[in-house]
Amino acid sequence: MNRRYHWLLPALAVVALVGDAMAQRERTAGRMNRRGPSEEIRSRSGAYFADVTLPAPAAGEEVDLAACELVVDAVQESNLSLLYLQDLSESDIAQEFERAMFSDEELSVALRRFQCGRIDLSKHPVLREQYAKKFPLFVAFDAEGTAVGEAVFRGFKAKPKQLVKTLQRAAARHTKMSLSAFVKRYRDFLRDLVKHEAKERQLQDKRERLLKKNPPPQADLAKATREQESLVEQKNKLLDKERELLVLARVPPQPDGARRLGDRRRGRGRGGEGREGREGREGRGREGRGGEAGGEAGGEAGGDR
Repeated sequence: MNRRYHWLLPALAVVALVGDAMAQRERTAGRMNRRGPSEEIRSRSGAYFADVTLPAPAAGEEVDLAACELVVDAVQESNLSLLYLQDLSESDIAQEFERAMFSDEELSVALRRFQCGRIDLSKHPVLREQYAKKFPLFVAFDAEGTAVGEAVFRGFKAKPKQLVKTLQRAAARHTKMSLSAFVKRYRDFLRDLVKHEAKERQLQDKRERLLKKNPPPQADLAKATREQESLVEQKNKLLDKERELLVLARVPPQPDGARRLGDRRRGRGRGGEGREGREGREGRGREGRGGEAGGEAGGEAGGDR
């Protein structure tokens, strides 16, 4: 190099070091994301709400929440329902409240027993005036469409257990399985599914290490394939247990357009979650050989009666 440019060497060295550090951080972040909850897990433990509206009331009359189409449809299928009233004009405050509420797994699992709708009070002036001192507000309906409980969160103070108690009152006579029993059993299932995913990831890492060898050890790869087939069988048994639980608890399919609220990941919970997420929260699908998604055996468990 020409002596005139010898001063560039230290600067280039610094640039190279910074580039290596950034690449290392990216690789580390990739490993961390890979080890985080999959969409299959997140879809099963998320809180899904459809944005709904209400028919206009007659002049001088209050709005009847039970007239909401979501509640009416739930009654026709003997399902429980829940309406969430919020002023979304202050989106930052509303989103922070939803993150604090729906990140609670006990609550999000309990909500699976309900068809859930969210009403934006900023689009319903009469309703906003009617509930001006109550929102954010949740109103739970039993399978007959009767409002059996309210949970009021003035000041946007998130208290998930308060809403869980309201849901328990609404679900008290819905099935032989209590809401608390369903929540416990489903959370146990989720823990088993998380453990199973960890085994799948470990096996995937093992296969990648084997494939990097030259030549790849065929005996070890064959053993890894057998281990994968065993994991597929184990997962199918887990999914069968989930479907049985969803049927016993009469978990309904969520209404069209339902999306996950309170998700901290950018781009999630805003307009759908793809096939894997839908099948997860509806208790559908089985694993095929080699870990590929198989047929939708069993149909929508929540829809079976």
